[in-house]
Amino acid sequence: MNPSAGKVVNGIRMCWNPDCYYAHPPSATQCRKCGWTEKGAPPKRPSSVLGSLIREESRTPMLDRALAQSDPPITPYRSAVQSVDPVIIEIDPIGAPRQTRRDAWKPSPAVVRYRAWKDKFVPACEAAGWVLGPVFRAEFEIAMPKSWSKKKRAEMNGKPHQQKIDVDNAVKAVWDSFGEDDSFVHTVHATKRWAEKGRIILHR
Repeated sequence: MNPSAGKVVNGIRMCWNPDCYYAHPPSATQCRKCGWTEKGAPPKRPSSVLGSLIREESRTPMLDRALAQSDPPITPYRSAVQSVDPVIIEIDPIGAPRQTRRDAWKPSPAVVRYRAWKDKFVPACEAAGWVLGPVFRAEFEIAMPKSWSKKKRAEMNGKPHQQKIDVDNAVKAVWDSFGEDDSFVHTVHATKRWAEKGRIILHR
């Protein structure tokens, strides 16, 4: 049971469902995962077993004819929670630098670079309505060097990126940019790959 259900904690709106730990922006009115709102659970699906397995958005003319000829007729349900497109941040991924007390008054070049990156990254996330939740899924696309030939670029595009920056440092850069306690994150899935240009794909 989630004791913070429906509450805003550290700028994050927790789901109204006491059994769901999905996090949202404070202005959210419905959970993207389970469909709950402040009024409670979403409407129940039709009682028909077959109808409960058919989403309205998956209908085709042939399927419509089959459903109309069934006895009794079956009405596909519209899922309470629609698929949510990922948030694409058109910024090169970066690794979180190691910071010391000295960086508070005389930051190193790496820290200066990271702070400048953060000043662009955070507003982009806020504009897209993305907040860090208990489940973190991200894809880091690393721009291929301009010195590579067209042949090599074609071969490497989309292939796993297996050199610096480390994927855990890329994840930490995202988390640390919000300056909040991230101990509530319990599931992490992150990948990095070569691409024509650098960007970060964040899933909700």
